[in-house]
Amino acid sequence: MKGEDLITYCKAYARTSASCRALEKLFFNVGQLLGGNALTVVGDNNYAPFSLFADRNIHAFTVSAVFCRIVQYIQKYLLKSVLISVNADWLFRLVIMHRQRLLAKQPRSERLKHTFSIGRKNDFRKLRTFLADKYGSNVSHVAITKNGRTALAIALKANLEKGAKVVINGFTCYAVIEAVEAAGMTPVFADIEEKTLHYNAKILEKVLAANENVQGIIVQNTLGIPVDIAAIEEVAKEHDLKIFEDMAHCTGIKYADGREAGTVGVAAALSFGKEKSIDAIVGGAVILRDLSLPSVKNPRKKPTFADTFRARFYPLFGAIYRGLARIKLEKFWMGFLIKTHQVERSANSKLDFERRPAYFVAKTALRQLKKLPENRQPIRRFALVKSRDELLAKLKTAGYYFDGFWFETPIAPARFYKKANFDEDRCKTAVEVAAEIINLPTHYDDKALEPALKIIEEYKK
Repeated sequence: MKGEDLITYCKAYARTSASCRALEKLFFNVGQLLGGNALTVVGDNNYAPFSLFADRNIHAFTVSAVFCRIVQYIQKYLLKSVLISVNADWLFRLVIMHRQRLLAKQPRSERLKHTFSIGRKNDFRKLRTFLADKYGSNVSHVAITKNGRTALAIALKANLEKGAKVVINGFTCYAVIEAVEAAGMTPVFADIEEKTLHYNAKILEKVLAANENVQGIIVQNTLGIPVDIAAIEEVAKEHDLKIFEDMAHCTGIKYADGREAGTVGVAAALSFGKEKSIDAIVGGAVILRDLSLPSVKNPRKKPTFADTFRARFYPLFGAIYRGLARIKLEKFWMGFLIKTHQVERSANSKLDFERRPAYFVAKTALRQLKKLPENRQPIRRFALVKSRDELLAKLKTAGYYFDGFWFETPIAPARFYKKANFDEDRCKTAVEVAAEIINLPTHYDDKALEPALKIIEEYKK
């Protein structure tokens, strides 16, 4: 329903026995949503059923029973005309938000395991050994870092001359620019193709023709969508360029030729940050695959208490955020956390060559790395759409909250866009894509997203 007061709307039909039966069925379906398949909305004397997050494998019988009691209470007083008018948007939102939580990528057990995990120095050694074996290196050439941008900067400094130019994707995070500049180098933006949200071999050739002293290229496999690495590698060899693989989005994916991301370039940089392909809230790792290079220095300075606190309790902060979203208080909670520095805004983590993450972060990252599927899918799916704001509003009405798409500007977050000195004239496709993209998490299956996908289909370019 589009903003109507559900209780008042239903009450208009409650005077006849037929309408009472309709209202009863409405409440029954709402109550069944937590453990069942559909929510039925009454309108114009007709039922308009649509499935939301249908999944027969997910059961919430206890919650459903409590919810049904609440619904029965509302129904009882509504039919007695005691309840005059109550905005039931909270009721609709409660059902949807709880269902989203049940289907979320990180279950409650994982959140608790992360929060109360005890890490030791040996967990760092285990993670370094695992990464060295996985990506064809030695433990001496693997370092665990505070974040992904630090890892990428270390990889660049170890392989390239100071003052070199490095080609980066024209649709990326500001952290990549920060890493290149911290290494004493200059980023060169390459426009993207719509299919992969990444530059291809032809675009790379054009960029190289227009720029001198390019010594390296960063391949990021945007959203976990694999690039045509063979074609890009051919251009790199022709121009004597070194390839650096930014693994923030793509740990575990495979290229078309069967090679795994991270096994092609001279170095791989992983990020373990929030919503990355390996999500330990903070941290990163660098793997130097050229064993002729000196061993890499591992940061030894302990993380600050604030950094450790944020890393440990962020999943619980997120759970509280989702709970408060049911009563529309989530913004106040997030504002409080940011104001008191309990969480960091996206891309605000500082680059630091001396400081390591907490030991338990390595334990969490290793656990996730060991569980990676054989053929991992992209971490997001995307579509280019018309009237994006209108579409997002329509999706919200249907119970889908997809505001946090990547990226709303070619260099994200938007607050860093001007600082990036992005060349819009040379990256026109990236500018167009940023204005039209909507992307969805892939940890929901097609059945769960079917209503949303149908809505999106109407707005596709």
